[in-house]
Amino acid sequence: MEHDIVSKLRTHLQSPVDTECKVVYLLCQLRKLGAGQKLPFSLQMCFNWALHVDLDCNSGANAFLAEFDDYVGGYNATKNANSFLTPFHGDLLFILSFRSDLKAFLELKKLPTDLCDDANWKDFIHAFSGVIEDGCMKPWSTKKKPFYLKNIEQVIFSKEPITDPHISANSELPFFLSWTVHQKPELAQPVLTISVSRQNGMPALNVKAIAEE
Repeated sequence: MEHDIVSKLRTHLQSPVDTECKVVYLLCQLRKLGAGQKLPFSLQMCFNWALHVDLDCNSGANAFLAEFDDYVGGYNATKNANSFLTPFHGDLLFILSFRSDLKAFLELKKLPTDLCDDANWKDFIHAFSGVIEDGCMKPWSTKKKPFYLKNIEQVIFSKEPITDPHISANSELPFFLSWTVHQKPELAQPVLTISVSRQNGMPALNVKAIAEE
């Protein structure tokens, strides 16, 4: 089966992967190739998210949400987005590590890696972001594996245009990654929008509190 998938993907990758349907097909097939293997976090997230826009029954997202929950708790206490820089700031930008991880996976399967070159990557990631935009993450808990977050009820992903020419010139993506965090009602905390980019190799966060709709 793997030989057939690789053959199909080799043909698929001969042209730019720059539309949402092409992205979904690619990641669906790559997910099949990675079945049963220990994949990097970015590949797990992106392969699953492309096929299931709402990650509300996905144990793999729980680790991400747990770190996110700690970050939100820290922000609630300090009101400072960058007062406690942690590896999670990089995780919020998992789409950036997705590039190197995807290239390594394609090389492993002896598939073309042109997709990951500068000339093609922004078009690909723009289409991918359109696939997952407005998708939400919620904690997944079962009786056998209970899972609890202190702060977050759900997180919704979107993308925002970069309107500042200076930021745009130094950003590694053509848009901000935006996370809208709905907190648990009993906390009486506002909805947070966290806009993330990476400029000159460093994560940059901007957090705004907005009123509940």
